[in-house]
Amino acid sequence: MYIIKNALVSISRNKGRNLLIGIIVVVISCAAAITLAIRNSAQALITSYENQYEVTATIGVNRESMHNEMQMDKNMTPDERDEKKDNMNEIFQNISNITIEEIENYGTSDYVKDYYYQISVGVNSNDLEKASATSNNAPGEDMMRPNGKENFQNISTSDFTLIGYSQLSAMEDFINGKYSIIEGEISSDLEGNFCVINNELASLNDISVNEEVVFIDPTDENNTITLTVTGIYEEKTDAAESMGMFTSSANTIITNSTVINTFTSNDSEIKKSITPTFILKDKEVEDSFSEELKNKGLSEYLTVSTNLDQVANATSTISNVNTFATTFLVITLIIGGVVLFVINMINIRERRYEIGVLRTIGMKKSLLTANLFLKY
Repeated sequence: MYIIKNALVSISRNKGRNLLIGIIVVVISCAAAITLAIRNSAQALITSYENQYEVTATIGVNRESMHNEMQMDKNMTPDERDEKKDNMNEIFQNISNITIEEIENYGTSDYVKDYYYQISVGVNSNDLEKASATSNNAPGEDMMRPNGKENFQNISTSDFTLIGYSQLSAMEDFINGKYSIIEGEISSDLEGNFCVINNELASLNDISVNEEVVFIDPTDENNTITLTVTGIYEEKTDAAESMGMFTSSANTIITNSTVINTFTSNDSEIKKSITPTFILKDKEVEDSFSEELKNKGLSEYLTVSTNLDQVANATSTISNVNTFATTFLVITLIIGGVVLFVINMINIRERRYEIGVLRTIGMKKSLLTANLFLKY
């Protein structure tokens, strides 16, 4: 009872100092609470974003290995240089020819939840006029690259790009909203001879849904395939991204992988590009999956890349806020602790006489500590 009474007397005696201590404690508590709330919210946003997007892995050319291999020794003779160039061309052709069988083999990995692929091939057509700034392009003009993705090899010179997907979930451009169906639909039949075409190409050639279009092999005019147009899509793009009069996908025809496999099976010389995508179980298995593919025979000139950097870049701003909040919290607690420690040390020094008297009359250290704690 004495301790409580003495503490109340001490508080009332030093109102200004105790009020200052109270304000400091309240400020520190509020700052800590707000900072913790910001930190927790930022972490929740990062976790939510990471869970929203699956970890995907693709196979591409290892540019560093290719560059090192292509270095020419200054002591080489012209014949040796030509031989090395021929060897590099052969190596590039070999690594470019990744097969569906290899993709299926890689897809059996325990680190993979699912996988899909797209096949791109160049085609011509007597039924369609190519969409271009001049309407009629020279026969040798290069075909536009689909999706902006890197292909394993150059596709044959042609007027149109025929892209086949192994499953509907592989159509990322439709899923993320870059492409949208404005007429008809995408056929769910992944084995039928169906396709969807760009609205600009459809308008240019007066093509409507349910019409048939014949596509021709650029290297063999006798190899043709007839596809029924089940839908017309539109590419959403900014004016700055548009390529002249038409969008980048104006000459892109989208179908399924079965169509392209059937079409290319009749011509071993036709050039095609296969782009696989593997959905990994989590981000921790990236290195293990890459090592497994090397053990399965993946060329040293190919490398496995994931979308983890893209996710990290997308959350970098939130991560910076999280780091700032944590740093601010630590600094606030340190400064507040130092200020309170100094104030209490001053108070204790001023009460040395009182402490000596209380110890002299036999007060225990524990009671004396409790008395000082209640006062301050």
